[in-house]
Amino acid sequence: METTPTALRRADLIDLADPGATDGSLVGAKAANLARARAAGLPVLAGLVLTTAWDHSGWSHPSRQDHPSSARTAWERLGAGERPLVVRSSSTNEDGGSSSMAGVFTSVLNVATWGDFTGAVDEVLASGSRAAVPGARMAVLIQPQLAPRWGGVLFGA
Repeated sequence: METTPTALRRADLIDLADPGATDGSLVGAKAANLARARAAGLPVLAGLVLTTAWDHSGWSHPSRQDHPSSARTAWERLGAGERPLVVRSSSTNEDGGSSSMAGVFTSVLNVATWGDFTGAVDEVLASGSRAAVPGARMAVLIQPQLAPRWGGVLFGA
């Protein structure tokens, strides 16, 4: 299991290894479930979450792209282009006990540059707005991308 250099927790950016990452209202359901699995000792890929508390309004405008931000911190801590990233949705209303929302929100693969990263984060956030799910707030989960030989999905009740 990969780990980030040190656990990171702020109101707007949290490491999946932090105990507070199990709070679905802060990190969204997908990230919270991964944090719970990690806390239970399962091998979960490292990741950082731009939380529902993150003020993302106008963050990717070209005039602000070099300004220190939680998004820039996540980008730098997860490799800053040294390896591709995946930028994933983590809505407060997805992957719950009664619904999955599979395919409703966007995830972006092979994010390799800062420009691609800003676009990917914006795309994930926009997918939350387009879905028009009442009461849903969007967090953004960022993880290193793997090149698996095989994959699968497990559903359980």
